[in-house]
Amino acid sequence: MTNPYVGYSEKLAQWLNLGLSGAQVHAKRFAISRRLLKTSVRLREGAADVVRYLKGQGKRLGIATTTRQCNVDIYCDENVSIRKELLFRDVFELMLTCECVTQIKPDPEVYCLMLERLGLPARDCLVVEDSLEGVTAAVKAGIDVVAIRESWSLEDADRIAELTEHYVESHADLLKLFAG
Repeated sequence: MTNPYVGYSEKLAQWLNLGLSGAQVHAKRFAISRRLLKTSVRLREGAADVVRYLKGQGKRLGIATTTRQCNVDIYCDENVSIRKELLFRDVFELMLTCECVTQIKPDPEVYCLMLERLGLPARDCLVVEDSLEGVTAAVKAGIDVVAIRESWSLEDADRIAELTEHYVESHADLLKLFAG
């Protein structure tokens, strides 16, 4: 099976007249993305405070993401900025990535698998999401959702607000909601 990203990289190389093959451009893009994941990705302001608060309240925490396991591993083990704020492996009981499922969000599979592996009923859980796809997946799994506004999902803001119990502007607002 041909990697679609190599095909895209071939077109990118041609469009930019780079004189490189698709495989070469793909390899360079991959190396750049790894470096950025290790050095430039940061937690959103206040996110670590929310996680620490919930963990301190005895809540069981998990991550259900459409990102790849290799990216999560970088956040857990190699990104110094993230590790200074939060040690993922110490606070999250379970981390599920796109490799764990056959269908990604908005399909509810990742949330259903999370419930199964944690041995929890949906009614005892709450999901924090930032996209319409994620909100939709959680709702389809029967889990209540609190959404946090993100710039990339603003075009879906009205629909997200319809589907969620609360739609907050920031992690500080989320922390107030949980602590209040």
